[in-house]
Amino acid sequence: MRLAPREQYPRLDRSHILKPVDDQPVWSVTCFFIARSFRHQGLSTALLKAAVDFARTRGAKIVEGYPHDSKKATADVFVYTGLASAFRKAGFKEVAKAVEDEACDACRRVNGESLSAAGAPEPSPTP
Repeated sequence: MRLAPREQYPRLDRSHILKPVDDQPVWSVTCFFIARSFRHQGLSTALLKAAVDFARTRGAKIVEGYPHDSKKATADVFVYTGLASAFRKAGFKEVAKAVEDEACDACRRVNGESLSAAGAPEPSPTP
């Protein structure tokens, strides 16, 4: 998994699909690699939760990812940015929809709270 402040990924700023959602400083999860024999065991979700915790200890307020969310079957090689289902399970919420034919959306988590699609914080679920 790659995780760093967004400004360390200049390619994101040049992307017509992954433009910043707003002017808030964010940390970005840009890719995953899970060995084939370990896939479908919830590791992406566990890694995302750990990434949020790690980023928080470094002062991050927002962690953002750009997961693949396609209704069509897609080869593993094309979902290196993660799957939207793993992001949802880790408490991320969609805050921006990509171009209609594209599969990557922006999803965020803020200090243990999820953001709604409109960007307003939603309370974290209480155990």
